[in-house]
Amino acid sequence: MDLHHKPEQDADGRLRVSQEPRKAGEATVFVTHNFCDPTTWYTESERETDETLTDSGDGLTFESDYTNWIDVTHGKVYREDLISADYLPVIKVDGVTKTERAPWADSGGDFSIDYATGEVTFFSSQSGNTVTATYSRENGSLFVVAPTAGKRIWVEYSEVQFSKDIDVDSTTHFQPWAYNPADPPNKIAAAAATTYKTLDNFIEEANGTYPEIPAMGITRGFTSPRITFPFKYATVKELCSCAGVEIRIWIEGDTPFGGSYGTATFYCTSYDDLT
Repeated sequence: MDLHHKPEQDADGRLRVSQEPRKAGEATVFVTHNFCDPTTWYTESERETDETLTDSGDGLTFESDYTNWIDVTHGKVYREDLISADYLPVIKVDGVTKTERAPWADSGGDFSIDYATGEVTFFSSQSGNTVTATYSRENGSLFVVAPTAGKRIWVEYSEVQFSKDIDVDSTTHFQPWAYNPADPPNKIAAAAATTYKTLDNFIEEANGTYPEIPAMGITRGFTSPRITFPFKYATVKELCSCAGVEIRIWIEGDTPFGGSYGTATFYCTSYDDLT
């Protein structure tokens, strides 16, 4: 620091300041799955291969041993088309792949799926045929915010979005993790988790609330109004891939919230990692 250099001032003695342009980076948005809906919990899901489904007795509806199949075709997951290939179900009848009816369509396709119950319903009888399913199923509520290899991200602010009918009946945990210095590349908790046990806990940390979004739309809308709480941080939170730093979010006991909608969004900028 140059102790002989005096900051430039105006005629009234006020310090002159200038705003430098922001460092160039790439905008990155992370949106958690819907903690009210386990069919969106894709990050920890398990893949079942060629499970033989059970005819319910009518030759039309066939049942799986598992519920909460991952649904990445009905707009439940943010930018789902970028990840859907790894999670799409494959339904076969006697070894021949069949086609699911397109989302929101009234006709076409060979079958529809109730992703919550794990039931496949055909539009013509498959009595006596062998129906198999390959699909991903929910296996935990964990969601991870992390930079890709060779990158670091600045988490600049975040939001939580709740439907007005939300029932927060489980504790939510937010916790940073990083490489274990004594045992890389395994990771350990880098700090104590921030826990939210009640709705009040979210409100206490939030910077106010945005205006309520009323129920709107019909076929692809929502029936319960949305409430958004912004979290504008005083400083950015930096996550570096070289140190394996990430933020983990999960619900205690993997018990879904009641109600229809509960997510968190993280607004970030991605840069090349430090070398």
